[in-house]
Amino acid sequence: GAVRLAHRVVGRVAPDRVIAWAGGFPAELDAAAAARFAGRLTVVFGRTDALVPVARAEAGLAALRALGVDPRVEWFDGGHVMDGAVLERLEG
Repeated sequence: GAVRLAHRVVGRVAPDRVIAWAGGFPAELDAAAAARFAGRLTVVFGRTDALVPVARAEAGLAALRALGVDPRVEWFDGGHVMDGAVLERLEG
């Protein structure tokens, strides 16, 4: 998923921010790895996403927070799609 890919990328580069869109959270993400995301992770979820339902998204967020990462969270009224209005909000 998106966070799994970001986990691999952040290990090799130092981006200013990471945006993970409608993805799962990797089980191998530990506190040391999660610390690399601190202050720069945004996660985006659709409220009607059949692939990443709200309960699964919330469980992943709870796992991140338990590792000390409090990401910016953007919810939108939609499914497993990119949403133009959210992209515009994230530009700033």
